[in-house]
Amino acid sequence: MADTVVVQMTRAGSFLVPCPHCGRGREFPSAGASVPTENPFTFRCVCGGDVRVRMNLRQSIRKRVRLTASVVIGLRRPEACTVENISRTGLQFSLPATSVVKLGQRAVVTVVLNDRQQSKLSLPGTVRRVTTRADGSVVGVEFGSLPPYESQALAFYLM
Repeated sequence: MADTVVVQMTRAGSFLVPCPHCGRGREFPSAGASVPTENPFTFRCVCGGDVRVRMNLRQSIRKRVRLTASVVIGLRRPEACTVENISRTGLQFSLPATSVVKLGQRAVVTVVLNDRQQSKLSLPGTVRRVTTRADGSVVGVEFGSLPPYESQALAFYLM
């Protein structure tokens, strides 16, 4: 079975795939080649190891976190949630199985970052993805236009 590697596309349209078997890397696209159209795709390293590559095509870096937060979805009361990852354009959080969330709903996530200033942010957005798992729901929220303080604090946090 092939090991899976997640790679981030650069602005120039290339990415480096490190081989977990031998430690060497291969740059894509190589001279005269194009970016693979399948995502994820598999390539065979010169060492003979198969590497499954998943391209992250996001325009901004997504940081994995585990932050306790609260969310107001629509006009409901605040609910406790856990922010699992965050970027300048959105975040993902998990809710207990008792919560019902639908695509397109407005959500405001209030979170205290684990930075030096313990920045408290109120992040408004729209629900773009809802998936279920055994312990509850995972919700993806895309931010609209963030207020200046939130935008600046989030930018410094993600550096």
